[in-house]
Amino acid sequence: MAEGTNDIQSAPDAIELGIDAGDTYSNKLSEIKTDLDDEQGAGLGTMVGAQYELTYAETKYQVDKGIPGKWIGVQKGISDEIKRTTQ
Repeated sequence: MAEGTNDIQSAPDAIELGIDAGDTYSNKLSEIKTDLDDEQGAGLGTMVGAQYELTYAETKYQVDKGIPGKWIGVQKGISDEIKRTTQ
């Protein structure tokens, strides 16, 4: 699996990173929900902790999905520039 923009060599690499980001995010949300379900009658501290975990998971997801998205955007820009200059 590619882990950064330097590891992305093709669109399938970028797609794989996007899928991995979504899967990781979904799994983390499930873990947080399970932890809350296990804490019957969870107190305020547990709820605040869960909110922090959700915020971290969301931020990590946005960064992880942004890497392949940025790569694809750059590739599209290059393609558009080549089309423009060859017309």
